[in-house]
This record gives sequence, structure tokens and C-alpha cells, in this order.
Amino acid sequence: MVLLELLETAPLNRIPRTSKDEIRYLTFNVNGIKTLFNYHPWNRLQNDHDAFFSGLGADIILLQELKINNDGLAATGVLKNYKAFILVPKSRKGYSGVGLFVRLPVPTDPPHVQTCLSVVKAEEGITGTLPSAEDKSQCYDESPNAIGGYLNGDDMEDMNMTIDELRSLDYEGRAVVVELASGTVVFSLYCPANSMGTEDGEIFRLRFLEVLLRRALKLKALGKHVVVMGDINVSLDLIDQAEAINEGIKANLVSNNLKDGGEAFEKENKEACLAFKGRPQRSLLQRFIFPTNPFTQALEQACLYDTTRESQGRRLAMYTVWNTMTSARQSNFGSRIDLILMSCKEAVKNISKADILPYINGSDHCPVFTDIDVSYVAIQPPAEQKKLKFEAKSFYKLVKHRDISSMFGSGIKRSATPEEKKDNGEPKKPKLQYVSRKKTNSSQHSIKNFFFQDKTSKQDDKGSSDSNEPTQEDKPSDTVKLDSISKLTSLIYSDPPKCHHGEKCTLKTSLTNASKGKKFWCCPRVSKGSSTELGEHRCEYFEWAKTKSKS
Repeated sequence: MVLLELLETAPLNRIPRTSKDEIRYLTFNVNGIKTLFNYHPWNRLQNDHDAFFSGLGADIILLQELKINNDGLAATGVLKNYKAFILVPKSRKGYSGVGLFVRLPVPTDPPHVQTCLSVVKAEEGITGTLPSAEDKSQCYDESPNAIGGYLNGDDMEDMNMTIDELRSLDYEGRAVVVELASGTVVFSLYCPANSMGTEDGEIFRLRFLEVLLRRALKLKALGKHVVVMGDINVSLDLIDQAEAINEGIKANLVSNNLKDGGEAFEKENKEACLAFKGRPQRSLLQRFIFPTNPFTQALEQACLYDTTRESQGRRLAMYTVWNTMTSARQSNFGSRIDLILMSCKEAVKNISKADILPYINGSDHCPVFTDIDVSYVAIQPPAEQKKLKFEAKSFYKLVKHRDISSMFGSGIKRSATPEEKKDNGEPKKPKLQYVSRKKTNSSQHSIKNFFFQDKTSKQDDKGSSDSNEPTQEDKPSDTVKLDSISKLTSLIYSDPPKCHHGEKCTLKTSLTNASKGKKFWCCPRVSKGSSTELGEHRCEYFEWAKTKSKS
């Protein structure tokens, strides 16, 4: 079996496995689920999502940026071993999209594991204001089967929001919410980032985060446990963002004692660390998260634990996303914005492993996981595995069709001729001969000869010269002599800008599917490959190259 073979080889054999009493939460921004299966080792799985999830060894899995339309939903939403809850945007096709996948418990699972994997409720969005999948005539917050914890009029007045503005937060396909039989509510998220830096985008981003966190606090007050997981698009601390450290070092605002470890770095740079938290999105998030740095006190609203930091402490260079345009992943020059947050103190005490998987490829992000030993969970009576209408198969009316190629797999094969057989009687594959279609044209010159003179073909009548300099006769009279491709580049593109180091940028070519072949400028430095020398790494400068305008 292909999966078993892959599990025994790198990189999958590096992923730690769970014990029978543990469940694994895992979040992974795949940046397009279809392109993920073009990367090793997933390209061996023939788009088999069940095998993909088994390869990650995860039980509760969140994928962000699915970027699929209706034609791609069946492969992702109809699975043998997992319940799938998928949300795609209603207005922008092929944009965003989140999927939550919960492993179907089996009889051999311990009862407490079965309790933690039994989905009893499911909703679309974080606000509860969208029409319920169970009954379109009412919203989720009006349903008798509601998860609860919704914002009320006082919250909306406090946030200066209308009901329409609240509902608009759920139009972009960014959240799936489920409740498990254990009383745990899982928020599966792709939070807005405001990449364009607009005022409206920033308002939308902050409102989304605050509505989410207020609801988490309300659910905890109801006695439910909350898990907030996904691409949160916020770096909590200075040590979670290489670019901020690098800029601080350059500006002499941060002491570069990274070699001494995270705790020593934060102690030495306390003021810079506190200033980093001052941005609105970080300040908002910090109100609800128990801090793990040594100099910040928990606020009254704190209700969530950062499971990765609770397990890994103040570990440096623990990044989950990198700029692929600047090869930043190779030098580990990135940010940590993919988080798994939990409200249950008992669950946090029972974390067995929580880490990142930077060696798993397929996206500009890497997976993040948290393993919980759930043997402490009170066993509930087996929940009836009723079909939830928000489950992808029902919600989108999905049917998984067989690949059309399988219709021809059992066709009758022709017999081999005697000439095609080997001495042992086995059919011999016919030998294919390559015949070039390329026409030779003696008048056509190699492009190399357009830019570079062939010195061996042009010798002076008086004999070859010891000098490498071409004679006057060697120089073309009607063309511009270029002694390198870089000079040709300078004729086509505008002058290189300067990166954040103040150095002239290097021109590179994009290899990603969306922008393949386009040219861009980036930092000329080559990383030293050390996470403790961030000041020397390639910076995050990026700019699309523009051609010179014709006069």
C-alpha cells in the first residue's frame, strides 16, 4: 500500500504518532487543496484525502484556503474515514474556504476518544446570524439546536455594530464551528489579514477577531470548552516574527542576543517586546490569551491558552509561514500566525505533544498540531451519529463519482506477437525510437552567438592573440554588445530598487502556479541558515518587476 510505504520514509516518518488515549488537533493552511497534491509525498496519493489525513496522523483537522469551487467539493467533502464540514465563499469563487474534518470513531477507540470525536452540532460562521442548515427559516442563534454563546444587543452597542455589519463577517467563508459530545466547541478559522492595508479592511479584521473572542468567553461562561484553531493572521510576540526582529536589530532598537535563547532575548529586549504587542490586532488578542512570556500579566478576560507555547516555552525561530517568493523558508525567516488555542485548563495539563511540522511541504504554511491525552474526559453515553445538514455531503448534495479512466481498466489486452516476446515467453515492450522534428537551418544562429562573440571562430590573419579582449573587427557594428544577460535585463526592466538592507535587489522569476514566469525583485543576500543570526538573513522585501516604458 502506498500510504504504508510513505509512512516509513521521510518526511512522514518524522511526524510523531499518537497513542490510543490521545487525539490530535491539526491546522494547515494549504493555499489551494488541489495544488497540495502536486507536492511530495502527497503526489503519490492520487488525491486521496483520507490517506492524506492518515499521513498526518490527525483526528480533528482544519484546512484553510481550500480555493475550490463546486467541481472540487466532492473529492474533499465525501470521505470514508472523516466527517467533512466545508465552507466556501458565497460571492468570490475559488477564494478562501475552510474545511473541518473529524475522524469517525471506530469500536476499537477507547470510550473517551469516541466521546471527543462525536460531532453533535455544526454551524456556519462565527456570528450565528446566517440561516441555519437545519431549517432555513431561522438563523443559527434562533435554532433549538444552537451551540450558543452569541453576541447580544449590549455587545453590538459596545462594538458600535449593526446586525448587517455583524452578519457580513460570515460572508467570506472563514469559519466552521462544531460542538463535540465532550462539550468542546471547535472554531475552525481563516482570519482576515487586511493585506491591502485599507481602513475598511482593518475595521473588518478587528471586528472579526473581537466577535470571535467575545463568543469564546461567553461559551466558557456556559460551561463549554473552547478550541480556537487556524490561520489567525496575528503574531502574538516579537519572537514570533523574524522581520520585526530583523528591523529592530537594524534600527538598534533590539539587542541581538538571540544565541542566548528566547527567555534571555525577551528579558534583554523587554521594552521592544512590549511595544510589539501595542498593535491593535495583537492588543486585542492579548486580552483573551494567557501570556507565556515572563513579564506580562493575564488580563481579566483571558480565557485561552496558546498550546504551542505552553508546550515549547520561549523557543525561537518557531515559524509557520514564509514568503515563498524570497526563498525565506530555506533560511527560516518567517512568522508564527497559525495557532491552536484552548480554554480548558485540564486539557492544557494533558498536552502530550504540541509543535509545528516545518518539514511538511505543499504550501507556504506548515502544519501545526496539538496532542491531548483525553483519558480524563468524562465518558458520555454514545451520541447518536445522526446526519447533520451542515455536513458537506448534505449541505452541497455531493456524490463522489469514479474516475472515468477506471471504466477502461479491465479491457481485453491483445496478444503479443512472437517478435515481441522474450526467450522466457514474457511480452517484450516495443522499443520506441525518437525522431526529431526539428529542422536544421544553417542560416539560423544560436541565441548565444547574438550576445557573445565566438573567439575561436574569429582569428586574426596574423595569428591568435594572447589577449581575451576582442579586436575592433570582432565588435558588431549594428548591434548593442552585451557581455552578460544582466545587461540585457537592464535594457528591459527598470533599475533595481533597494531592499530593507539598503542593497540593490536581485531579479528572480516566480515559479508559483498563479504567477509563473513573472519577474520580481527581492533581497540579494543569501541566508547563513542560522536562526540566531537574523540580522544577516535575506529580508522580506518584495516587488514585482516593471518593464521600461517605450519612448
